[in-house]
Amino acid sequence: MQGGGTPGGLGLDHEFFESVLVPQVMLNGFLGFQPAGDGFSLNPRLPSSWPELTIDRIRFHDATLRIRATAKGVVEIQTQGGDDEPITLRLPEANYRCSVVRAPEPAPETIPSRRERGIFVAEIRRWDQATIRLERLGAPDQ
Repeated sequence: MQGGGTPGGLGLDHEFFESVLVPQVMLNGFLGFQPAGDGFSLNPRLPSSWPELTIDRIRFHDATLRIRATAKGVVEIQTQGGDDEPITLRLPEANYRCSVVRAPEPAPETIPSRRERGIFVAEIRRWDQATIRLERLGAPDQ
């Protein structure tokens, strides 16, 4: 983009629009993050050589999220902020153990889950200042 820079400079003093593509590939492509009105879906697809991927400063509603996904099927979501409405998390078909630790409480709380049309669904209440942990346990029939 030209203009606004030092006279005689390159005139490239603003970020290129394309600079948003790398974060979007990481967030939407590798984490499979898809926001919805009541929550979001995750479908991590890490390259086989990556042990994990962490993306932070994800803005969602009134919260900032940090999402970590591992090749072993663990997803951790740390939240700062958030509203009083429950958040619904959706993951691909498999069995997951879902728990949440809320600051300053040290003990995790197990979160009940259900399947809707083959998708794992968990509803988290009181998700401000929380760490949500999802562990893939295996195929649905195991």
